[in-house]
Amino acid sequence: MPTSLQPVRDLIDAGTDAVVWASPALRACQTANIVCRALGIEGYEKHPVLAGTDPAAMYGEVKGDPHALVVLVGHTPSVDKISQAACGTRLPFKPGAVCMLDLEGRPATPENLRHFAQGPQVDRWETALALEHAIREAGKATCCSYHDFVDDPSDPEIVHDLRVSIRTLRSLIVFAEPWLKEKRAKKAQDHLRELVRLTSRLREFDVLSDTIAGLEPAAEELTAACKQCRAEEAEHVLDGLASRRSQKTIGDAQKYTQHIVWRDSYGEQGIDPEIAPLSVNVADYDVIFIGYPVWFGTFAPPMATFLKQTDLSGKKIVPFCTFGSGGLETSTKDLAELQPNAEILAGYGVRAARMEAMPEEVDQFLKASGFVDGEFFTPEDFPKQHAVSEEEAAIFDAAVDGYPMIHAKSNTVASRALPNGTEYLFTAANIPDERTQEGEIKVYVSVFEGKAPVFTKVIR
Repeated sequence: MPTSLQPVRDLIDAGTDAVVWASPALRACQTANIVCRALGIEGYEKHPVLAGTDPAAMYGEVKGDPHALVVLVGHTPSVDKISQAACGTRLPFKPGAVCMLDLEGRPATPENLRHFAQGPQVDRWETALALEHAIREAGKATCCSYHDFVDDPSDPEIVHDLRVSIRTLRSLIVFAEPWLKEKRAKKAQDHLRELVRLTSRLREFDVLSDTIAGLEPAAEELTAACKQCRAEEAEHVLDGLASRRSQKTIGDAQKYTQHIVWRDSYGEQGIDPEIAPLSVNVADYDVIFIGYPVWFGTFAPPMATFLKQTDLSGKKIVPFCTFGSGGLETSTKDLAELQPNAEILAGYGVRAARMEAMPEEVDQFLKASGFVDGEFFTPEDFPKQHAVSEEEAAIFDAAVDGYPMIHAKSNTVASRALPNGTEYLFTAANIPDERTQEGEIKVYVSVFEGKAPVFTKVIR
């Protein structure tokens, strides 16, 4: 029993009639299950009003419930608003916080607050969850790439994507190895290395084919010979993947990534990664560029450790990052929280799937920010959004097709001109499933002449 819930459990044990309400959001429902078990209550009720932002509606619906005790399980900003409506002041809710309010007809005054307990220090757990999530998603991406290759081994891009996904997954496991069960981590790395080796020769033929294709004059006989060798190697790889050993390797790797096993101390206490000391003195610099990969919506754990240990007061900070779908905005906010006395300047972020666009975009960003002299393009502001047309909906669907973390339907859109193309800002509604909660997202999509639509970032 969490000690923060003890006063609530005491009331229930004394015979108080109680009910648990939960926001429809997935994590709120998961938390509600935990709360029900702790309080000895059979099940919970979903109330969409807890996912809204109208405190009067929330307050009124709660007061109308016949139970003497209503336990609300929600999230910010809804819990902030209803507590403020009840006691006249905004409470500093953090994950896991618990408050008890008396709504017996009195006006909104602080006297209505009967109990408040702040949530636990969750940074170490968030680090472990972020790392576990990154490994799990990389495992799913590898599995998808594997099936894509089995379906079409003739496509060089699919071969390249498969090898990149395997190496990405292996790199994450290597990074997390100090905190994982050693034997299982080593075994997973060995399995993934075997898969990379199996596809190495096939990738070499693809690179050779690209080289031959650029020869002048055309080397037709060499091209045909390379094509034949490539087809034979593809069959060899498919046979290898179909072998009992490879199937066990793939199955074991998939099981490992979906069920991470931590060393006992980290499984109990979470992770606070150590970092090497800096080779420079940050006090000597006025402007500091801070770069990081985005994990789980914010900067990776080692960067969090650096920001907690280093005082950057009075500095100008320029964040830059890579991400899977988004994270520059949320990580910048988190950076500002950890460095409240620094000036956070506009930053740059790029999807890992768009690295080929990075050099030109960084050049434009540095010029627009005044760090480098030169001409740069400034796009106009987006106009007012309008309902999507069939053509615009098709652009949205094509841009997000195949990306597992976006499952949404576009509703409205605005567009603006870019050099050699168009940028779209879509507002879309999530389609709830096992990994997607209800809600609205904004998706930026670029379409350049002669190229397929690609989304550049998502704001959730």
